[in-house]
Amino acid sequence: MKHPKNYIVPIFFLLFNLSVQGQTTDDRFNVNHGVSVRKIDSSLKSEMQFLKFDSSIGAVFPARYTEIILTKNNDWQNKKAFTPDTSLIRIVETEIARQYCQANKTFEDSTWRYEKASYFRIREHKEFKKAKKRYYKSLAFIDKFCPKWKHDLIYFDKQFMGYISATGERIIYIQLCDFREDPYLLKRIFKESWIGGWHGWFETNTRRLHFNVDKNLLTINDDY
Repeated sequence: MKHPKNYIVPIFFLLFNLSVQGQTTDDRFNVNHGVSVRKIDSSLKSEMQFLKFDSSIGAVFPARYTEIILTKNNDWQNKKAFTPDTSLIRIVETEIARQYCQANKTFEDSTWRYEKASYFRIREHKEFKKAKKRYYKSLAFIDKFCPKWKHDLIYFDKQFMGYISATGERIIYIQLCDFREDPYLLKRIFKESWIGGWHGWFETNTRRLHFNVDKNLLTINDDY
C-alpha cells in the first residue's frame, strides 16, 4: 500500500499535466481555481459509456483516454489501461456502498502503522501520543458519521477508469463528485473530461477510490 504522504506528489503531477494539456477553446473547459481538465478527443467520444444509477450517473472512460491521463503519472510504469464494461461497473457501484466505511477504516489503519513505525524509538514522545489519539479519534468519527457518508454517496456522480496493475490485477480508479454544489459548473463537462483539482471544492465534494476487481476490494490511496 502506498502511504498517503507519498500519494500527494504523484497526484500533484497528474493534476498539473491535466491542467497544462487540457487547454481548449471550448469555454466550458476554460477553468481555473485549482481545476484541471482534459477534454476527450472527438475520435474517442463514441467509446464513452454512461450509466444511470438511482440518483446519479456514471461515466466510463475508454482505455485510450485513460492512458493519456494516467501515463503522465510517475507510477504508471508497467501498467496498462483497459475499458471496463458496464456490467463490471454496476458491480463496482454496489461494492462502493458496501465497503466504503471499511475502506476508510483501513486507510486510517495504514496511516497509524506508518506513524507508529516513524516513532518506534520514541514511544513516549508527545508527537507519538498525539498521533495515537488522532487515530482512535478518527476511528470513532468514522463509526459515528460513515452511515450518513455512505447514504450520501447516492448523490455523487462517478467517473471510472480501468487499468491493469504492475502485478497483473485489474483496478478501477473511481472519482466521486458531489455536484449538489457546483461553483465551477463542472457537471456540464463531467461526461467529457476527467476532472481534477486539489483544494477548496475538491476537498469537500470529491472522493477518489480504487477497486481491485480480482480481490473484490475497495481501497483509498492503494493500488495507484
